[in-house]
Amino acid sequence: MAFNQDVKDQAYNRSGGRCEYCGKPCRRVWNGEFYNYPDSEFHHVEAEQYGGKNLLSNCAHLCISCHEKTASYGKH
Repeated sequence: MAFNQDVKDQAYNRSGGRCEYCGKPCRRVWNGEFYNYPDSEFHHVEAEQYGGKNLLSNCAHLCISCHEKTASYGKH
């Protein structure tokens, strides 16, 4: 299961709009109803399969490039 919109928004704000690994700025786009994050992905620090929850404390705001470098990327 993915992070809900509120958690994504909070993670983006916490990071100041930058990737929490490399610091690259990431865009946030308002679509009239909610924000989209075209340059970002939201990473489970502890994978769900190992008990990680969909909470802000387990969410890392990453640029797509950094997310692809994580050990668990694509293993859902």
